[in-house]
Amino acid sequence: MKHILLFFILLSSAAHANTPQHNSHKTHSYNGFHGMALILAGDKVLASHMPLYAPPHNYQIVYEVTTDDTHLKTIKNILNKAADEQEQITILPTKFDLNLLINKKTPTLNVTLFNGHFERGGNALFTTKLTFKNPLYVEKITTNQAQKKCVCINKANRAARFSNS
Repeated sequence: MKHILLFFILLSSAAHANTPQHNSHKTHSYNGFHGMALILAGDKVLASHMPLYAPPHNYQIVYEVTTDDTHLKTIKNILNKAADEQEQITILPTKFDLNLLINKKTPTLNVTLFNGHFERGGNALFTTKLTFKNPLYVEKITTNQAQKKCVCINKANRAARFSNS
């Protein structure tokens, strides 16, 4: 009886091992709308993807972006004013595949520039084409990473409080 049970276990394991796995858990579609914050860093304009913990938004991505001279000057002026007034400037590109940025490609995308958050009452200012010129940071985020970083930040904050006491 033991030999028959072992035979069925081995047979079912071998059959399962030869069954092709579907890719739905390995690859996710990253096609969609991926909002970003714009930041002025010296004379460079940066776009920072607004990540979430689940695909298709689970990447923190920062790129240097550029556009034609007229719009670039306008964008820099808007960002300077926003910094003075502590306002957020965001962009919403048309639907695209985030894998372009994840794989450090340099696409040119149609975007709408917003004064404020594009999903939370921000005002659309204008539409332009932005070229994602230079990838500065591309990192997949997970809840495990966030928990580890929170623990480190909490430990650092506690250490700072104790050393200042």
